Amino acid sequence: MSELKERFDEVFHEVFDENGEITACGRNKCKSLISLAKKLTPIYGDEDTGVMNVEAIKLLHEELFRKKK
Repeated sequence: MSELKERFDEVFHEVFDENGEITACGRNKCKSLISLAKKLTPIYGDEDTGVMNVEAIKLLHEELFRKKK
């Protein structure tokens, strides 16, 4: 799971900026983030449409990487 967490963190920072705002990364990057998040838990959005549950993804990232801060 460590590799999965690292990939999630990498893509998370491509989709969200340092202020937690969504970047202009493109729909495919959002779909990738949703896919990675769903591998950890399935509540993060729809991979087919790229529609994210933004708050849930932010909370997951905070939970996974809280110790780094």
